[in-house]
Amino acid sequence: MESYEQLQNGFSNHVGFNGWAFGQIGSNFDDIVSAEVRRRYLTKTCRTASLCILLFTPSILAQDKPVNIALSPASTTPVAFLLENFPKAGCANVSIVSDASKADYVLEAHEGDFEHGGGSEGPHGPRPPRPKAHYTLSQGGKIVFGTAPVKEKSAVKDVCKYLQKGSK
Repeated sequence: MESYEQLQNGFSNHVGFNGWAFGQIGSNFDDIVSAEVRRRYLTKTCRTASLCILLFTPSILAQDKPVNIALSPASTTPVAFLLENFPKAGCANVSIVSDASKADYVLEAHEGDFEHGGGSEGPHGPRPPRPKAHYTLSQGGKIVFGTAPVKEKSAVKDVCKYLQKGSK
């Protein structure tokens, strides 16, 4: 039976093994891989790592802070609509709380068009303008954001975008 040193010396002479089988780099490694190839490999590795850090860090950091919103008593939008649509708009960290003192923001939400059916087909007379949703977000008694799109879901998305910028 061959000793460990004999096996190591025998393998280090082969290009395919190059000493890696024993957890060390053999002397042939420097002969096989030029300095230019090693430099390019390290450059590509650093660029890839930097790109991964730049891509994934903002999304990881943005998920950390939960946001509590209290609905104003004057609001006409159902709480169930907000609970359903905030996660769909990308704000899974938003919670609706009933106690305004425990909330980060107070939302006054007046419903607009709930994207229901357009009515019957056929000729119609002049239609009244579609109702707009009116969302006003305040913090500490100060109004910090407002939006008035036609569609209710668009208002939720607008508030969500504001919260994502403001809660970091």
